[in-house]
Amino acid sequence: MFRSAGQALSIGLCIALAALGLGLTLFALFSAAWQIVELREYHIEHQHGIWLYCVRSAKYSVSPGTIYDEAPLHCAYKFDDSATQIIDDTLARVDAEGAAREAEHHRFSGWHQTILVFILLSQVLGFVALCAGCCSTRSHVAAITLPVTMFLSLLLSLVAAGIFFLTAMRVDIRFAQAHVGTYEQQIGYAFYVHLLGTLCLGISFILSLCSVYRTVADHRSTNNLRSAAHSTPIFSSSTSYKPEVSGPPLLEKYSALTRPSPQAPYVREYAYRVTSA
Repeated sequence: MFRSAGQALSIGLCIALAALGLGLTLFALFSAAWQIVELREYHIEHQHGIWLYCVRSAKYSVSPGTIYDEAPLHCAYKFDDSATQIIDDTLARVDAEGAAREAEHHRFSGWHQTILVFILLSQVLGFVALCAGCCSTRSHVAAITLPVTMFLSLLLSLVAAGIFFLTAMRVDIRFAQAHVGTYEQQIGYAFYVHLLGTLCLGISFILSLCSVYRTVADHRSTNNLRSAAHSTPIFSSSTSYKPEVSGPPLLEKYSALTRPSPQAPYVREYAYRVTSA
C-alpha cells in the first residue's frame, strides 16, 4: 500500500512517463523520416529510416499559380531481398544510364542493425520496468527492479540516438549523390521524436529513484518499530520503554548478601597435665 500521497504520485508519474517514452520511441522506430533529402532534379523526396525507406513526389509548380500536391509515400523494407537486388542493379547501371547513387542509402547497413537492436532492447527493458512499477507497492524486489530497468532502458535509447547522430554526420552518409548534383540529407522529425521519448524515460528514471528511496526508507522505519515493540515488556504499554542495562546475574547479585562469612581456621589445643614429682 502507498505510504503517502507523494509516493503514490511519484509512482504514477513514473509509470505514465515511461509508457509515453516507450510509445514515442516506438513511433519513431516505425517512421522513415530519420533522414530526409529532396532530389530536385528528379522532383522526388526520399526518407531514409532505420529499417525502411520511403519515396514520394515532391511539390513543384509547372506554371505560375499551379502547385501539385504531394503524392503518398511508397515504402519498402531495407532487409527485403528483392529490394536489395534492385539496389544492386541500380548501382551497376550508374555509369551506363546515369542512375542515382543515392540508392546506396537504401541498404540495411551494420549501423542500422545496431541501432535497431539497441532500440528493441530498450523497449523490452522499458516494458519490464512498467511491470515492476505496477508491483512496486507490493514487493520490495519490484521496487528495486524499477529504477535498474529504467536506467538500462534509458542508457540503450541514448546509445542508439548517439550512434545515429554521429553516423549521420559522416560525409558519405550526410550527402546523397544524384546524377547531376549532390544533396544534403536533413535529420528528420523521427530522430527528434526519439529524443523526446528518451527525455521522458530520463524523467521517469529520476522519479523511480525517488520512489524506491521512499519505499526503502519506510520499510526500514517499519522494521525499527517492530524491533522496538518486540523488546517492550509484556505488561508495559509504552513503546518508548528501554530495558535496563544488563548487570550481573541475579544469583550472583543476591548470593553475595546471604553468603556466610568464612570461618576461622581451627587450631587444635593441646592440654598439658602437670604432675608433681
